[in-house]
Amino acid sequence: MKKVLIIEDHPVVRTGTEMYLQTLIPDVDIQSTSHFAQAQTMIASQTFELITLDINIPGGDKLEIIASVRQKQPHAKILVFSGYDEELYAVKSIKLGADGFLSKHSSAEECKNAFNTVINGGKYISSKVQQLMLDRLVEHSKAAHHGAADLTAKEVKIAKMLVDGHTVKEIGGELNLAPSTVSTYKARIFDKMNVRNLVELLKKMKKVGDHL
Repeated sequence: MKKVLIIEDHPVVRTGTEMYLQTLIPDVDIQSTSHFAQAQTMIASQTFELITLDINIPGGDKLEIIASVRQKQPHAKILVFSGYDEELYAVKSIKLGADGFLSKHSSAEECKNAFNTVINGGKYISSKVQQLMLDRLVEHSKAAHHGAADLTAKEVKIAKMLVDGHTVKEIGGELNLAPSTVSTYKARIFDKMNVRNLVELLKKMKKVGDHL
């Protein structure tokens, strides 16, 4: 028999979740609580296969609830079921140990997909959040590549030598340039790549290395 814990302070949502899980999981033992202090006692004394929780729960500290539950129940599937903005909290919840984030504004089909995905060992965030993450990744990639694309061939060569650990004097000797000229190139590279030091330049060069 699977044991499920619902941490939810709204009676209607709690009852609805219980009824839904009874139809979704055969032979299930469902327990519930409306206060995080009681939830802590329950998760400290029992082992649950699935835990659904609202991070806006009395006695809890929003996202810190997830880390606390995960620490005490390392093998449980955790689904955050919340009315909070999923664009702000979904990814943060996953990073803190949740297996999924489901908005209370989701459709019936999305709810079914979320519960099934998490129960079967997957990670769930809505298609809306997935698209937002993809858009941000594309924009970040474009921004990183933009600076590199502006570098001249000579600047690319000097940038690579800098991140390889060569000093300004060594680069000057290798390329037959005065140290002051190399320093000018270095400043220009930093400006184009929008970095402040060699550590940041190294990180940026790693991201765009295949495009240089």
